[in-house]
Amino acid sequence: MSQRPRGRYILVLTTIGCDNFQVLSLSNNRLEDIHAVTSLRCLRVLRVDRNRIARLPGSLSTLRDLSILDVSHNRLEAMPPALADLAAKLYRSQAF
Repeated sequence: MSQRPRGRYILVLTTIGCDNFQVLSLSNNRLEDIHAVTSLRCLRVLRVDRNRIARLPGSLSTLRDLSILDVSHNRLEAMPPALADLAAKLYRSQAF
């Protein structure tokens, strides 16, 4: 069974042809940085659980269609103040 190489993993996206992405799952990839996903303006679902993310980019708040954000099992230290409105919106959308 082959093992992944150790080291830092940073997501780099080219947005050519990706303008209409609505669902993106990057779970379990050892990612440390997800700033690149904020260029995908149509995202509705973003799953980045089980990575090594310590900080969320405040620019996630620009993803107006986002209704599901899974950042569980990461190394999050704090939530940027810019994400307060997004967090409230996501919480309301999950309430029954």
